[in-house]
Amino acid sequence: TACQLFNSNVSMLVSERGIGSTSEAGTAMTVYTIAMMGAGLLVVPFTRLFKTLSFPALFVISGLGCAIMMKGQSLLIICIGAVVMSFAYGVFTPFLNKAVSEESPAMGMAFNLALASGLCSLGQASSPITTGFVAGLFDGSTAVYFATGLVISVLFAVVTFFKTRK
Repeated sequence: TACQLFNSNVSMLVSERGIGSTSEAGTAMTVYTIAMMGAGLLVVPFTRLFKTLSFPALFVISGLGCAIMMKGQSLLIICIGAVVMSFAYGVFTPFLNKAVSEESPAMGMAFNLALASGLCSLGQASSPITTGFVAGLFDGSTAVYFATGLVISVLFAVVTFFKTRK
């Protein structure tokens, strides 16, 4: 959700807040992309630090990024939210693949990896629809989109915490 939520809404957020135009939104997107590349380098240290709680920690970080985006009133704060959200997504994707491959038997690994990837794509495809529906129930502002992402992140953090704690 966090990846598509950011990509779909950062331009509207910048415009709604009067922070700038497409140039400033592009700056936030660039920061997001570069931070995600850096996050990929931190997968192993992150998972060593959080061990079985890596998934819940990533959802908490994603929620924090949504909260920052929801409240951000300047390009700097939006970029900080972008870094936080991209870190969560940039670590989540390779860690998910690692976790799936470790839990899969050799014969089913390719299928399980494809299924996990497909479910992530489904989540990204449905994210604008679900967040748009929820935002429509309220004032329709971009902040509501990020508030929805925050709620979803917290729910996933709680569920994965109880599923993965040892």
